[in-house]
Amino acid sequence: MNIPVRVTANAGTLQDILQKRDWKTTVQFNSPVLTVSGSGLLAATEWQPGSWFNLDITSKDASLLSPWLGTAASINGEIDFKGRLDYRHGSIVFDTPSLTLMNTKGKAHLAWHPDTNLLELNSHFRRLDFTQFGQFVNKEELPQVEQTAPTQGVNLDVPLLPENLVIADANLNLTVDRMLWADQALSKLSFKGEVRDGKMENAPFQAYYAGSKFVGDLSLVLSDQNLSAALTLSVNKPNIGAVLHQLNVADNLKMSLDKASLSLSLSGKTVLELMEQASVKTSFTGGELKVADTYTGKAIDVFLKNGEFVTGPDTATHLTLTGTASGLPLTLTMDSLSLKQANDGRARVPMNVAVTLGDSYFHAKSDVVVPLELMTMTVYIDADSPSLARFNRFTGADLPPYGPLKISASMTMDELGYRLKDFVINVGSSTLTGHGDIFPPQQSNGLKRPMLDMAFSAPFIQLDDFNIPHWSAWLPNKEDGEIKTPSEQIAAKETPQPSSDAVPVVSPKGLLLADANFKLDVDEVRSGKDWLGAGKLYWTLDDGRLTLQPLNVQIPGGQIHIEGDIAAKGEMFDINLNGDVKNFDYGVIARQVDPETSMYGKLSTKFELKSLANTPDTLMENATGFIGFAAWPKAFDAHLIDLWAVSLTDAIIPNFTNDDPSQLNCVAAGLEINKGDMKQREMVMDTSRIHVIGNFDAHYKTRDFNLELTPVSKRAQIFGLQTPVAIEGKFEDFSLNVPWSEIIKTTVRFTTSPIVTPLRWLFEEPLPKDASAECERIWQG
Repeated sequence: MNIPVRVTANAGTLQDILQKRDWKTTVQFNSPVLTVSGSGLLAATEWQPGSWFNLDITSKDASLLSPWLGTAASINGEIDFKGRLDYRHGSIVFDTPSLTLMNTKGKAHLAWHPDTNLLELNSHFRRLDFTQFGQFVNKEELPQVEQTAPTQGVNLDVPLLPENLVIADANLNLTVDRMLWADQALSKLSFKGEVRDGKMENAPFQAYYAGSKFVGDLSLVLSDQNLSAALTLSVNKPNIGAVLHQLNVADNLKMSLDKASLSLSLSGKTVLELMEQASVKTSFTGGELKVADTYTGKAIDVFLKNGEFVTGPDTATHLTLTGTASGLPLTLTMDSLSLKQANDGRARVPMNVAVTLGDSYFHAKSDVVVPLELMTMTVYIDADSPSLARFNRFTGADLPPYGPLKISASMTMDELGYRLKDFVINVGSSTLTGHGDIFPPQQSNGLKRPMLDMAFSAPFIQLDDFNIPHWSAWLPNKEDGEIKTPSEQIAAKETPQPSSDAVPVVSPKGLLLADANFKLDVDEVRSGKDWLGAGKLYWTLDDGRLTLQPLNVQIPGGQIHIEGDIAAKGEMFDINLNGDVKNFDYGVIARQVDPETSMYGKLSTKFELKSLANTPDTLMENATGFIGFAAWPKAFDAHLIDLWAVSLTDAIIPNFTNDDPSQLNCVAAGLEINKGDMKQREMVMDTSRIHVIGNFDAHYKTRDFNLELTPVSKRAQIFGLQTPVAIEGKFEDFSLNVPWSEIIKTTVRFTTSPIVTPLRWLFEEPLPKDASAECERIWQG
């Protein structure tokens, strides 16, 4: 080994032995790597009371001992051991007032009482480093033992206790300022126990771990190579997140408790048996848990009331906790295998988590590995909630209260975000199936806000499932707390109120909550019992601009096509809206209000609008563009549709059709709009006998209008009045009248009609009986 050594020894003489005199000895071992000094005395040349022995061992660096001891050369540190063995009357005492073994530093006092077979141990370590002890051993020199369970190179199936072990009675007192093993650390550890006949009962101990003080007691039974232990533990204000991080179970879990207790029992001959036979019961009261997004770190605060965790060799692992989350009552359960099943060599362990939050239910299941690594998991989730609005507290948005709602999906995670496959959403009788991705903002992707990419298809969509008359995506138009109508009072009672932090979807803040791409393709769109046809809804949200591209429904004989965009501009919204509706049966809308109504007819409309507004009510006040429409009524009931234009139509029609067997053919208008002021290009109402021409202007900011209607008989009539009608006033309050000038004109026409009318019969061609073609032209602009 090429390490020089010098050994010297001195001892008493043979005469000292023969005469039973005290026999002294010294031993000196010197080398560049290790120095050992020993001295002692045998009283009357025998090991008896009065005998003693001192031993000093020093080394500047433990790594230098590797060639001699076969230890690992990679570790280093000073070795300094001082000890004295004294044989006193009634006891043998060994004192180590100074012990340094690399990072481990301490002292110990050991006393053996032969008469009572009692061992006393008192020790205090400023630092006790078991990790370094393990590194001190050269693993290549250890014998290889076949294991009964795979354990990453650690043999768990080796007996803990040797055969024929005799356990003496003992009094044990141990204090450690800091204890280290692997990546774990305990501080201020103290333990005091009494062993009698191989048993130790209720030995008190305490220690600090992960910043919390743990207090408890330990019981042991050592017999026939078998170790049995029972541990009780309690702690106030434990930081569970820090504990799980220290144990390498979970990172970044923000969880603390007011008080917790633990009962643990172990039994077995090997470490593996101890793991399989462990029984654990934990309970806690009070505390807080922050459920954080893995990427953004944003958390939901959960306030814990109480909870319990149990597991054992034949007891399934089960966790229950109760509390509140975002002000809602919370119950959470977690279920997994028993410890014997978990340690049978399987690579993954199944886990089920169920959460009840208020009146919503969530369930997740997965096969997990320990330590928990979210990126390797596939989580199968499903949820039930009476309303989508229940998620307002967690999204920050005032969501529409669609429901009842069911969601299911399989979720994985990667470095970009969350991936949802087999994504199914049920709203009432409507089922959407597809996939989605959620990308939270990270430094690596440069996103300013979450990005959602969703694509769904559905065999049919029932529009009744999405009928939410008391919800608005816009900012409220009335002051908070102001309820004016009975319907609003009902809505205030029945509609769940959003969280105070939830903002309307169409608001400056709401449009910046996320970026999104959404696609929905539907084979059949239904409204009540009405089947409309195939449809699609595509929209994007990008940097605060919501773009509809497009909403499209293929209805029998026509289509509904709407596209546009909206973006915040200060406290207002810049809106562009274009639409083309052909041959829509407006009876579908009427039947939403009254399923028994017979009202129906065809409606076509075209609109191209730009506006600066803050609610749908103010959309037209600043609108510029064109609106064209034409209707072919078959059965009409104005009371079902609460619009001023419909009320106006209801007021007009009787003036031209009462006491007249003629058929109403169509109503059409082409309207120019400039900053909320509206004027007709053309406006007509046509019956089989009368053609009515309109002259119209309206002002949305003041909500007033003027309309002049001039009837023309399709064939000249003797004594035909054809009196024009003027209608004016507010949208909600208007009156019909006949101007005096028109009365005079009508009187002249009436008195001269016997002469003029026959001439007109000779020279004028009657107007078409049905002007539907003209109505068709007018609405298209």
